[in-house]
Amino acid sequence: MSTTSLRMLLGVLLMCLIPLTAGAGSINLVLPFPPAGAVDQLARDLEKPLARYLGEPVVVLNKPGAGGMVAIRATLTQRAGEQSFLMAHTGLLSLNPFLFRSVDQRMAAKQLRPVTLLAQAPLLLLVRADSGLTSLEDLRAVGKQRRLRYGSAGIGTVAHLAGAQFAHDLGVEADHIPYRGAIQALTDLVGGEVDFMFELLVGSSPLLSDGRLRALAVAADSRLAQVEQVPTLAELGQPLVFSSWFGVVAPRNASEQDIAAMQAALALAMEGDGMRSQLAGKGMVVDLRAGLDFENFIQAQSQFYGPMIQRLGIQLD
Repeated sequence: MSTTSLRMLLGVLLMCLIPLTAGAGSINLVLPFPPAGAVDQLARDLEKPLARYLGEPVVVLNKPGAGGMVAIRATLTQRAGEQSFLMAHTGLLSLNPFLFRSVDQRMAAKQLRPVTLLAQAPLLLLVRADSGLTSLEDLRAVGKQRRLRYGSAGIGTVAHLAGAQFAHDLGVEADHIPYRGAIQALTDLVGGEVDFMFELLVGSSPLLSDGRLRALAVAADSRLAQVEQVPTLAELGQPLVFSSWFGVVAPRNASEQDIAAMQAALALAMEGDGMRSQLAGKGMVVDLRAGLDFENFIQAQSQFYGPMIQRLGIQLD
């Protein structure tokens, strides 16, 4: 089916469902992130199209804190005249239930219902441009001489897990150096304090463009259009896939009509003019999976990361 035909079909479906969701007063799209950043921008890009397709005001609410629990509670605590949906991500539903001792974190996934997966952002393997490291073999050679150091935006992040698994598969010893955010980690990578790290294109692009960092590989099934010259890890003999995903979920007790209307509206908005190219520029790939397909995807991600977290012995309070 062509994109035009798909949009027409979704449009017809949505028009049928709007009367069932009318009267909500407003629709909240809750983010477990502070303002600014790629996901915040994605949500704000969706704000107007969703309001247009759903026929109700859509408000983006930033609710960072407590490992995503502030945002989850805000989503589950709906006031009269409001509907709330949550912009979920890898950490929230596929990592946190294994990372945190808190029962709340483990129960969060059971209180939320997957609506639509929107996009994935593969991680890049980065080194300092003037480090002399130009291949995986170079990294392995250094790792045979001494322990490597790799940075990440924090303990238990996808980048942390990617670095640990990569070092294991490369056959070298490596120490994890966690930072309070990707910017600090990237700064120390440029400064030579760490040997390598995994990070999203959206955060590392300026340092790649000005020649301070080099991307050795992308942890994805296929190359990224914005850095097409960078091979995948699989092409280099190390088939690892690590990405951050973003999608919309709802309270488990949300009605079938509300879920269906939001799914149709999200599909139309994501297929809107320019959205795919905008996301591609940030190193994100549109990946629309709704309902059960999204739920199965989350479960598969949990089955991938859960044993890895347990093997590494990572646990947070």
